[in-house]
Amino acid sequence: MPFRTARNMAKTRIEYNRLADILEKRIADRISRYNPDDKRLREGLVRIGIMVENETKKNIRRNRLIDTGALFNSIRYQLIKSRRNPGVKIGSWGIPYAAIHEFSLPGPVSIRAHTRIINKAFGKPIVSKPINVIAHTRNIKVDRSYLRPALNSLIGRIMETLRGLRD
Repeated sequence: MPFRTARNMAKTRIEYNRLADILEKRIADRISRYNPDDKRLREGLVRIGIMVENETKKNIRRNRLIDTGALFNSIRYQLIKSRRNPGVKIGSWGIPYAAIHEFSLPGPVSIRAHTRIINKAFGKPIVSKPINVIAHTRNIKVDRSYLRPALNSLIGRIMETLRGLRD
């Protein structure tokens, strides 16, 4: 996997395509029997989107990733209305740090030189004082995935929903 910077990851939409890769053959043959405009197919895909969206939001709460609520509110699903490959896309759009929480960073991150204001030293309050911090690297291992566990826990229910489409 190539090194991902926070800037590159911000441009990337969070879509867990590996689930599509894992289930593609099983789902494709079930969905191919339906016209993309078929009401039952649309309803089934909407049900899947809602299930995964809700489970993902539970994981965000469970992992305590709510600060401003932006990540939580950005989770949504979108129907793909393609004649060849209809489906549902679930992810987080427009949140630059979403990918970092989901996939972590594979290597060190460069921190630029900056000035920090300190108001405590050794746990005791002091008069505020600017301190110069030199440029350095930092390993950030954030393993707070929220979308992949939701998909993994719902694979059985997703397949059940797709099987129910043929009834």
